[in-house]
Amino acid sequence: MSLSMRIFVGVDCDEKRLAVGLVGSQGVLRGLSTTGSLLPDRLDTLGSCLNGMIRGLRGETNLRMKNFCGIGIGIPGRYLPELRDEIEKQVRQLLDIGVYIEDRDTLAAKGTLWLKDVADMLDPRLDLRKLDLRVVYGAAKLAVDSTRPKNG
Repeated sequence: MSLSMRIFVGVDCDEKRLAVGLVGSQGVLRGLSTTGSLLPDRLDTLGSCLNGMIRGLRGETNLRMKNFCGIGIGIPGRYLPELRDEIEKQVRQLLDIGVYIEDRDTLAAKGTLWLKDVADMLDPRLDLRKLDLRVVYGAAKLAVDSTRPKNG
């Protein structure tokens, strides 16, 4: 595994599930983990839960933290105003990478576009009819775009 490989974490967090995907800068899904949702009642454990899921995926995929460039997190828009700062604080305390948070619906649209571009690179064993990766990919794309050097 090359240290120059850039990995972005995409997180889909709603009231039903929490999904974490490790996505390469070219759109290849390197790892995926899901669990039950922590919203809204168990928000205080979101940072540690994400940290544990990412550590588990890092172990499975043999990635180093040096490869990780940012984490994008999609949450329902109605929670954004009250939870954005708390989520960012928790994640920053545990992971030394940029944290970017956006509305799930916005990220689903971005993710749909990126998934169309990389569909031929996805593991054929993934059943995309059962597994909705739009927000995971949209959140990873948010992190990609947010860490890209600005021109000018």
